[in-house]
Amino acid sequence: MMSERTFARRFSSYWRNLLPMADQFIRRVNLNPMRYDYAIASNSAPDRRALINEAAFITARMAAQNSALDIGVERYSYLDLVKEAEISAIAKIAPLEKRAVKDISSIAGYEIDEVVDLSKSILRFIVSERGQGDFLFSPLFPGCGMVSEGEGDLLVRDALCELKGGDRGFRSQDLRQVFTYICLNYSRHRFNIDRLCVVNPRRGVKFEIGVNTLCNAIAGRSFYDVASDLVKFMSEVAISR
Repeated sequence: MMSERTFARRFSSYWRNLLPMADQFIRRVNLNPMRYDYAIASNSAPDRRALINEAAFITARMAAQNSALDIGVERYSYLDLVKEAEISAIAKIAPLEKRAVKDISSIAGYEIDEVVDLSKSILRFIVSERGQGDFLFSPLFPGCGMVSEGEGDLLVRDALCELKGGDRGFRSQDLRQVFTYICLNYSRHRFNIDRLCVVNPRRGVKFEIGVNTLCNAIAGRSFYDVASDLVKFMSEVAISR
């Protein structure tokens, strides 16, 4: 078994055959991404970004659960949540970076400002999608074949949203990852997903597209044809192992 993130990184030849026009599509997206918010300036070191991004995601999730969208994104107080989120973020990042929890420094004051700004940007994205009353952080998708169950980032109305917090543009691997989630959902239906959205709260940009429209653009086939092939591949490779 492997995670959905590992699955999206591996099997490059298969992915290229399944989604032959994905690279071309992403290049067009990066030429003119849709802006929903302002870009966030950063004074943090590059090797701290993963921790800051994870803390911001957890802070936004807790704030949303605590009625931040009702109170108002700008009026809500985030500072207490950041310290609570820091503990969970370090616990998650440590094994990914192959470091001990004790070796990861606490979030500094100027980094806290960045965490809060990123959290607000995530919540402003939800508002921009008119999703205040219809969103779910960390939706859980069932496993299928070689791919274990995994959590996506965010569902807003009928859109599955993947959050990317780097300074870079969007990549084909981002598409692969979000596409893996919707195919896991296709294998055992849990959520109604008609759109895909990749969001960068650090840059304040996104792209969103209907599932069928995307499949026609990057594979020249319908979603059901592409998803059936991917689910079959997940299952057959698992059996062959």
